[in-house]
Order: sequence, then structure tokens, then C-alpha cells
Amino acid sequence: MCKLTLFAILFMLSLSHAWGQSVKQRVRLQSCQKEWQYKALGRPFKGTIMFSEPAEFLCGLLPAYSVALIKSVNGDTIRVLALCDFAVYRKGTIVTIIPQEVPADGINSPVPIDWLSCRLKATYFGSIQKIK
Repeated sequence: MCKLTLFAILFMLSLSHAWGQSVKQRVRLQSCQKEWQYKALGRPFKGTIMFSEPAEFLCGLLPAYSVALIKSVNGDTIRVLALCDFAVYRKGTIVTIIPQEVPADGINSPVPIDWLSCRLKATYFGSIQKIK
């Protein structure tokens, strides 16, 4: 019984530590979003989905954005925010990005976190269309 109790305590401590680390990581990545540079796309382009996360909440009173990391045909990695996009795109999906205007008041709602939040600053707005 003593070994089982000790195991349970150690297990709970390890979960607590892992959860704390993931919260710290999320806070760090969210803080990097303040450094993003919002730019307008000049024209539509094709690329391959590397990462995609749908909008975190329904559109309504506040705008909701999905985030996608897309590798363009020339090898550049581009972050695209898509307004009210709840689609799930698999890694490797070929898509076309249609430019959308940069919001005049910027982003005032949460955006899903991507793994390049702190390294990739350029952020574009567009709608994502899967190529069939």
C-alpha cells in the first residue's frame, strides 16, 4: 500500500510539473504574438500546409482567426490568419491563399498558437482554399 501511495504522489507531481511547463510555454508563445508584423498579400499563391489550427471560438461579437503555416512553392514559410475559418487542414494539403485586407484596428482577439510564434514575425491575412 505504501508503494502504491508513493507511486500515486510521484505520478501527480510529474503531471503537475508537465502541466506547468506547457502553461509556461503557451504564455511565452502568446507573448511573441505582440511582435508579429501584419502585412498584406500582393496576390494569391499556392502552397503546402505545414501546420493548421482552427479559430478558437465562434465568430460573432469578436473576430476569430485560424492560423496556418504554409510553405510556398519557392520554399518560404508564411503564416496566414484566416477570419472565421474553422476548417481543419492536414499537414501536406495543397492550398491556395486568397489575400484579405489587414484589419485597420489590428488583432484584438486571441489567435491560436503556432510553433513558429517567436521566430516568424511576418503575418498575412487570407482565406485558405483547398485544391482538389
